Amino acid sequence: MVSRRTCTWAGSVVEVRTLPEIKGNQHRTFFTGMGEQTKGWLQAAQYKGRSGARGFSCPADSATSTDARSPSPPEFTMLLAEFRSFHVHVRPGALGSHGIGASLVAEMSSRLQAHYTTIREHMASNQRAVLALNYGGEWPGRRFVAEVEQLVHSCGIDASRVIFLHYNMGVILESERRRPSTMEYAQRHWGPLLEWLDHSPDRRSSGPGLRIRQSYWNFYIERTMVTATKNEAVRRHIATNALCNRSRALHDRLRKRLGSGDAASTKDAFLFLGGIAKDFRGLVTLEMLRRGLLSHGRWSAGRYSFCNTIRNADVPQSLLSAGPFSSHDVRALLANGSLVRSLCSELPKVLDVAPDVKTSKTEFDSPHQLWRDTRFAVVFETTVETAFGPDSFSYVTEKALKPLLNLRPFVMIGSAGTLATLRSLGFRSFGSVINESYDGIGASDVRAYSALDEAERLVQLPDSAWWPSIETVVHNQRHLLCGGLRKDLAAHAEHALSLAQSIATGREPPTSARHHANASVSKAPREKKPKQSSHKCHKLE
Repeated sequence: MVSRRTCTWAGSVVEVRTLPEIKGNQHRTFFTGMGEQTKGWLQAAQYKGRSGARGFSCPADSATSTDARSPSPPEFTMLLAEFRSFHVHVRPGALGSHGIGASLVAEMSSRLQAHYTTIREHMASNQRAVLALNYGGEWPGRRFVAEVEQLVHSCGIDASRVIFLHYNMGVILESERRRPSTMEYAQRHWGPLLEWLDHSPDRRSSGPGLRIRQSYWNFYIERTMVTATKNEAVRRHIATNALCNRSRALHDRLRKRLGSGDAASTKDAFLFLGGIAKDFRGLVTLEMLRRGLLSHGRWSAGRYSFCNTIRNADVPQSLLSAGPFSSHDVRALLANGSLVRSLCSELPKVLDVAPDVKTSKTEFDSPHQLWRDTRFAVVFETTVETAFGPDSFSYVTEKALKPLLNLRPFVMIGSAGTLATLRSLGFRSFGSVINESYDGIGASDVRAYSALDEAERLVQLPDSAWWPSIETVVHNQRHLLCGGLRKDLAAHAEHALSLAQSIATGREPPTSARHHANASVSKAPREKKPKQSSHKCHKLE
């Protein structure tokens, strides 16, 4: 059932229609209420703590009406729906990653047909309706966004009236930054990332044009912030140190903790949480062991696939192509039998949660006791892709926020542009202590090696060398816990509203024919008029 609310924003009435999320388990699929990603987006859009807020108000108990009780008819309608990767790829593996039984492919396809048919009918009956598909918890590349466009087109939905919400800024900025209606927003909110892109020697030209629109939303970052601010220990920390009152008490505590010695604290100098045992993480962890880095850190990891499958020189292709290292380097690492046995004998190694158990629940908490007596973190992102490849990956998730919450600098093993993305979100990076040049390296193997080189240097630093980072780590924690990040997320949520309004009211300039003429075959087909109600989503057949 589609729920409806009468909302107001920037002096206008907005009708918000929310579709239930399609979920499932091992035995059945079902529709639930509003999805968690959509709830977070709605809450952020209504945040009133920001000076100059345009006042989006969307009470849950409002009923949509255009009669005399309503101040005026809605200026536009915004349809809100959750999006998952299995919407495009309805197959056992995609369903299984979301906890849905592999045997339910046919049933899920049928549910999705009904879901997108409902969306098409709502949009066909209201030419001022705009659909926001919330994929805020994923990292789609350029080719995947094109597949989403193909999906909605195959369902008879006008892709130019669809906003795809996600957090891969490499693709969003590539598509949106030069559009007149979004140029000012991009410059104001993503300036550090734009500057980084424009000065990156490996930067490539834009890919094929798309009709589907894109806007930023990051469920993981929003949920980490909310979880932290509700934590009683965190609240006591804020009150004890007067963190949100610009007190210098925390600065003084950190200086005292670091002391004045010149000796390096190389025992557990860093914290390294390996997370789910993905192949690329296993190869990086193996390289860290080869360098002797793991002996200087507190670390966890699941049991990697090569612990069970390597036999002599037989290296599976999945490992050779896992990244970030070349196949030659991977073979060299895995050929060192004593090195592999030494690592695998300690796995799984658990610190906070069991890293070898994949669950549908993301751990947003990071207990502070894990971080005690460490100086920095080595952080794995979800992948080590690049902003300069065919899919333009450049993003950051909750993984980077955990050290920031715990007053720690970090070295990132992730996509290029991670640090530039964080700076655009109001955080500061650690150039006063850490050589962060790796963040601009396009090649994944060179970037990973450069980051590990820096980690090797950092474990040898005396405690006093970390003093220049104190101002930065306090700023980052304050930004995360005292409303700064909340204001920034509110601005990004409002931008999606503004974009929907401009599309619905015709103030969004149409995309030129030339923009689509040069697009490759990977883009969605030219838009056609929606067919009659018997039309089916061909991508779901």
